[in-house]
Amino acid sequence: MENKKKIIWFLIIGAIIIGDYFLSNYQNKKTVASIPINSIVPAIQKDQEISVNSQQSEIDNLKNEVENLKNQKPQTVIKEVPATAPKEDTGLDISTIVSQWRPSIAHIECKWYGSDGTLLINAFGSGLLVRTLNNIYLVFTNRHVLTDQWGSVPWTCTIKFPNSAETYTINVDTATQTMKDIAIDQNLDIGEIFIRNPGPYVLSNAKVVNFCKNRALVGEQLVVLGYPGIGSPTDITATEGIISGYDNGYYVTSAKVEHGNSGGAAISIKNNCYLGIPSFVSSGELESLARILDYSYLNALWGGN
Repeated sequence: MENKKKIIWFLIIGAIIIGDYFLSNYQNKKTVASIPINSIVPAIQKDQEISVNSQQSEIDNLKNEVENLKNQKPQTVIKEVPATAPKEDTGLDISTIVSQWRPSIAHIECKWYGSDGTLLINAFGSGLLVRTLNNIYLVFTNRHVLTDQWGSVPWTCTIKFPNSAETYTINVDTATQTMKDIAIDQNLDIGEIFIRNPGPYVLSNAKVVNFCKNRALVGEQLVVLGYPGIGSPTDITATEGIISGYDNGYYVTSAKVEHGNSGGAAISIKNNCYLGIPSFVSSGELESLARILDYSYLNALWGGN
């Protein structure tokens, strides 16, 4: 009987232990999964609804903006240009200016002989082919190209032009020892060679020249055209520079001028007009600057407008 009681107590104690175990385990599981699944799903659905509503709102806003743009009237947009913006350069470039003046630049060769026929001087220079309003054809140059150091005229002068076989030769009148086709100013360094019977090249390329009416300013650009001794004897040489100053009827320029350039043409790049005659070079201790006889100065002396 007592054995049965012991067994019953063991069973009761065991049941209590087992019950405590399952009860503890159940409570632990309940703590881990404290948020029920039926409360998570509605929250996710709610977030999805908020996101969808937000996207729909953005789409509606974009549609409204597109509709507004369609209905908006065209507007004129005025773009402000900064005060420091560079001005457009409307002038011709140097190569274009050179190509326009090149056909009119003459190569001049003059010779002086002794009484026995010996060649004493063989000088070279440049000139500008000109047609006057009276249809007189001449080459404008320096006086010192057409006279020697004693002021004597040459026995003969030959005039040629770039890429042309047309040549003009004038000779001294042996009876009077003068050249009737040469005119020389006794006070100014200018001279003229008249072409009495112009050929096709001269008739085509001699123009009424666009002379600069006003004095160029210091700093303005120019190009000098001629036949310097260090350049080509058959075609012109162009050198560029600026107006460096002004001295008693002459422009002072930084453009290179060499023996043979005398009598050529100095052209304003800004206005594409004839500034004057490259005449000589004045050398300092370290540098040399060329002189250009100002045509506007000559025009004023001649009483021009």
